[in-house]
Amino acid sequence: RLVSRIRTTLNVELPVPALFETPTIATLVGQLDRTPGSSSAHSFGVLLPLRAEGDLDPLFCIHPAIGLSWAYSGLLRHLDRQQPLFGLQARRFSEPDAAAPGLEEMVEDYLNEIRTVQPAGPYSLLGWSFGGIVAHAVAVRLQEAGEEVALLAMMDSYLPTDGWESERLSYDSPEALSAIVESIGHDPTSPESPLAGLGVDGFSALVKVFVDIANLSDHISVGKFMGDILFFAAAADKAGSELAPDVWAPHTNGRVEVHAIDCVHGDMTQPRPLSEIGQILAAKLAVNAGKHGKA
Repeated sequence: RLVSRIRTTLNVELPVPALFETPTIATLVGQLDRTPGSSSAHSFGVLLPLRAEGDLDPLFCIHPAIGLSWAYSGLLRHLDRQQPLFGLQARRFSEPDAAAPGLEEMVEDYLNEIRTVQPAGPYSLLGWSFGGIVAHAVAVRLQEAGEEVALLAMMDSYLPTDGWESERLSYDSPEALSAIVESIGHDPTSPESPLAGLGVDGFSALVKVFVDIANLSDHISVGKFMGDILFFAAAADKAGSELAPDVWAPHTNGRVEVHAIDCVHGDMTQPRPLSEIGQILAAKLAVNAGKHGKA
């Protein structure tokens, strides 16, 4: 809403991620004076630093099917101020000609990005929707490399189950936008959407990323994570608290700790649900930091 008001009142196109970098009004004014587009590349990079500073081990948040991790910025106010927070985003936004990756290629890509920030564990991972599947795969790969994964958290993430079928989408199919709206809880083409500033190229990349990921459903294979899974279920539109253990239990040797959040899937990153999620995450991260002498 703030970006929309700035656009309307000041006729300035401020990228939403610019707000991540501006903790005060004074620094926000500095952003308005920048050359247009100067923070655009930063906003669409594969590694998105939502908060780069801090003495604690970072929390890495992996994008949902739209490929962007901007929505995780809402966690910042609920986490320790010394908690670095990074998003992983689809490469197609920064490299439009990049080929559509499979899950394994995506995991390898994001692992390389994560290691540029944190070369060794313990690692903390979070993923919303499709991002939870990727986070699980990244966690398994890290453990196979001998690294410790202190936290694996998912926000309403589900694997395709036996007998589950999905009609393949194309980039220009009308069903693609409907599926995106259902996935993120709002129309990204609306002037009030946080994604309104994407521009033609950015929106085209978003649709392509979403369709490519949606069409991956029958090519997803996951290993087994050695540890507990922290799961936030969107309880308002499904019996998530019942489904999560059924889907993920075969893919962990630990337990699936489910927290039912009173919202639908697309609203998981809205302020109220994210406040509840953030407080639980903050407590878990604080316990892990204490175990590693960083509290």
